[in-house]
Amino acid sequence: MFGKVIHFNKNSSTTTESSNLPSEITNQFKNEILAKGLQIAESSRISHINFGREAYFALVTDSTGKPVYVHLILDPTTKLLSRATCGCFRSSTRTYCHHIVSLVRYILRPDPVTGKLRSLCDDFQDSFWYEISWFGYKNYGDSILGFRAQVNHGDEGLRIVFMDKSAKEVLAFMPGACLVDEYLYDFFEVINRDIDPAVFKAMYGRKLKDSHVPSQRRRPWGYTTAEEEINRKGMKSNRQQYEDSMWHRIAKVAFLVSGRQSQNFHFKFLEHKEGLIVEGFDEEGSTILRFVPPRTAIGAIIELGEKKGVIGEELPLQTRSLKTGYRIDLEEDSSLCITPIVENPDPNAEADEQYLCRIDLEHQLYGSYYYFPQWGFFRIEVPGTSGLPAEYFSPQKIIRVPPDQITAFLEQHGDLLRNEPGILVDDALLQRKTVENYRVVTADHKSVTQDGITLNITYEFGDFSLTLRDIYEAKKYGKKFLIRGDKWVDTGSAEFSWVDALDEGAVSSNNTLVLGRREYLRFVALHERLEKKFSTAKLKEWFTSLERLKPPKRPPALADMKGTLRGYQKTGYGWLWFLYENGFSGLLCDDMGLGKTHQVMALMTGILRRKKDASPQPKFLVICPTSVLSHWKDKVNEYCPLLNPYVYHGTDRIFHEAFQEHTLIITSYGIALRDIEILADFRFELLVLDEIQAVKNKATKTYAAVKALEASCTLGLTGTPIENSVSDLKSLFDIILPGYLLSDSQFEKFFRYPIDEGAEDAVAREKLARLISPFVLRRKKEQVLKELPEKIEDVRRCSLSGDQLKFYRDLVNNQGQELVQKLKDPDEKVPYMHIFALLNYLKQVCDHPALLEGERTNYKKYSSGKWDLFIELLEESLGSGQKVVVFSQYVKMLELIESYLTDNGIEFATIKGHTRRRAEAVTRFNTDPRCMVFSASLRASGLGIDLTGASVVIHYDRWWNSAREDQATDRVHRIGQKRGVQVFKLVTEDTLEEKIDKIISKKKELMNSIVRHDDKGVLKYFTREDLIELMSI
Repeated sequence: MFGKVIHFNKNSSTTTESSNLPSEITNQFKNEILAKGLQIAESSRISHINFGREAYFALVTDSTGKPVYVHLILDPTTKLLSRATCGCFRSSTRTYCHHIVSLVRYILRPDPVTGKLRSLCDDFQDSFWYEISWFGYKNYGDSILGFRAQVNHGDEGLRIVFMDKSAKEVLAFMPGACLVDEYLYDFFEVINRDIDPAVFKAMYGRKLKDSHVPSQRRRPWGYTTAEEEINRKGMKSNRQQYEDSMWHRIAKVAFLVSGRQSQNFHFKFLEHKEGLIVEGFDEEGSTILRFVPPRTAIGAIIELGEKKGVIGEELPLQTRSLKTGYRIDLEEDSSLCITPIVENPDPNAEADEQYLCRIDLEHQLYGSYYYFPQWGFFRIEVPGTSGLPAEYFSPQKIIRVPPDQITAFLEQHGDLLRNEPGILVDDALLQRKTVENYRVVTADHKSVTQDGITLNITYEFGDFSLTLRDIYEAKKYGKKFLIRGDKWVDTGSAEFSWVDALDEGAVSSNNTLVLGRREYLRFVALHERLEKKFSTAKLKEWFTSLERLKPPKRPPALADMKGTLRGYQKTGYGWLWFLYENGFSGLLCDDMGLGKTHQVMALMTGILRRKKDASPQPKFLVICPTSVLSHWKDKVNEYCPLLNPYVYHGTDRIFHEAFQEHTLIITSYGIALRDIEILADFRFELLVLDEIQAVKNKATKTYAAVKALEASCTLGLTGTPIENSVSDLKSLFDIILPGYLLSDSQFEKFFRYPIDEGAEDAVAREKLARLISPFVLRRKKEQVLKELPEKIEDVRRCSLSGDQLKFYRDLVNNQGQELVQKLKDPDEKVPYMHIFALLNYLKQVCDHPALLEGERTNYKKYSSGKWDLFIELLEESLGSGQKVVVFSQYVKMLELIESYLTDNGIEFATIKGHTRRRAEAVTRFNTDPRCMVFSASLRASGLGIDLTGASVVIHYDRWWNSAREDQATDRVHRIGQKRGVQVFKLVTEDTLEEKIDKIISKKKELMNSIVRHDDKGVLKYFTREDLIELMSI
């Protein structure tokens, strides 16, 4: 049926005058063919058209009535024929024919405006039909499952409809008889699936079957090489999927049926349903398509219709655009409200109604159009606001800028807001000046009574002032800024943070404020530029004493306390008495060795003297780490026995009897946690929390337990109030003075972040120092050096842990009993070697049970009371910046210590028997500020080295010869030492260590003169009774 493909070349033939085609097109044909083709073009019938990508297929019927198939391809740019075939006889002679001319004449037309040649494909792609097809494909895909063929027994005949997922009809296509006559092959799948063949035959008098149509008619265009490649793999390109879709087929047929230049559409808006109906008509005015887009797409469809010029008067579409933008208002709570707005279409609108909130009109918005019932649709005009930050400006919602972000917002975007079109903002808002600091605060001191201190407070800002009442009310109602002209006072600044802690109704209507003494000191500390007014000289004198931390009355004399306080300790006692007399609490943070315990004992003694006639008598509670229970007991018994101390610890503890019979109760943090329900039932005159930094973690149960205790005065003792962050200080203050350092969030904002994570804010650091100064006393050794003795020796005692007690008893029971029996028999020789070996094992158990198993690194394997005490002393020393020398007679013990130091990132130097480069180790310890610990065996470092870089010496275990210990201590306490030396000797209670300590004290002169080495020979200077005592439990 088809001839061979004919390739056309441009000829120089004469142009036929009757043709309105340009010569480039007509020159492709011979004159007589061109003339005949143009002649029959007016009378021939062209049907069954299919096209795409400038390829065309059609059935051309001339005056003879005989139809022939014509297929041709145009160059997309020049519109010249690049290939053509025809079913007539001329194709077999490899020439052209008048049928081709007739189809070309149908396909091409000059643009009436530009004169540029346009093809059928061009017209289709520029048509509204094409836009409908692309919309449907893009939103609903290429599946035919949503399409249905229906029978309408009216004039419409067969209909092709598309239903969305909710079974709502979106599109109905009813082109009439041509659907079956010419385009059945395009919709055969759907019709064959949905229409009963009998019904079809009854309607159209023919069987329902696919027309015999050549493949080129189905797809007359060629594919790209890339498309052919993916087709071979069983896939399609996106363009192929669209071109094969039902949406595309419907649009092409509708385009052809309606007439290529006809854009006959009707847009109808159903206000009550908020819906749009678009109808398309053929050349005779019959409806061939009904399209009902979803509400979300109505605006886009109207915009396309307006763009294509197919919207008639039936849709009230105004030519005037409405301007849009944003209005920025300051709210009552000092936040900024950014509202998207649109111009009011009402020409008679009042001045304050010129713009409407777009959020209120959301139901009237259809894409880029607003619908107003009185006037119809208005396109919105969006100004060039691309520079506006999306986090603040959204056409879909009102956005609020929180008060604490307004300053940054206006500073960052102020210029943009001034110059950007469509922004309605008060110039005064853009010219604002944020004020965070006052010039001076005036405090008029009205009175002091038992109820508190009455003040009248006013903040001066230069050209205006604010009362405390103004600021208090603003904060109460969440108003961040107080506006005076172009000045915005930021009530959320650090200067006014203290106001948040005031109780409800604290500031009266006449601007008076009643504060407690603690709160008054905080007020003074927080206000550096403070001007005070006093009604009388006596009132001024009282406040001066309070601010100087001077007790109202002289502290009681300490006649009942043994020993004499040094000068700085008397100062500490006076400060502690000031806290107690005023109902305050505080932190005593002196360096290790400065006698924090003595100062606390002085306070207890003073309280007892002051309240000697009180009933009931005051009770004191000391809570400390288990490792220092014995230290507290020993010191109190030595210097203040009238305190009658009781160690509330162990399985046989009974609190109620202890509370009745003893003035001072000493317990550990662990016991306090276990027995908190008992302890919390009593109120103590004084609560002392030794090493308070051990409970700084707010998340622990111990922290909560300590906070639950009640006392008239609470003292925290620590050498390291801040270990990692100023948050440590906040945690400690929340125990002793809850709420004094503001809320957690305020402290984080005004102190923790600026000091720890900011640029180490000097202002914030200085303010915090002023704030805590009344309640924190800290002296370093360098400050009181002249008052200190050159060397302070302290025997620190500890108890055996459960692990140690088991090992100790096993050794005594399994080896000691036999040796004791031999010692009791005077006829038996004293087995010195075996006794010395047993004593050596027992001493290692007292040091750390891991030594018995040869451990050199695993210090966590067993618990040890002496190890805990050592770590406690080490941490306190290092925390106060002091270097430490630790001696032991066991190399394995030193290696355990060094393992701990390594694990905790603490640099150290060491000398043991095998150390060769001793001078290097000593020099590094003395000169390197990072090297904080020196570990040494007594034998290797007893003589000939200088360790004056240290100021703390710890003898982990005891020698028989105290002179040997003194020689080792003198490596630190010698010429060149610029600080006092603190010496700790660790002794385990109820063990041979305590017994050796007593024997050494009793026989010190003899032992020092005779004993040279720590070996079995030393035992010859002990009686049998002494040796039996050493090996007993």
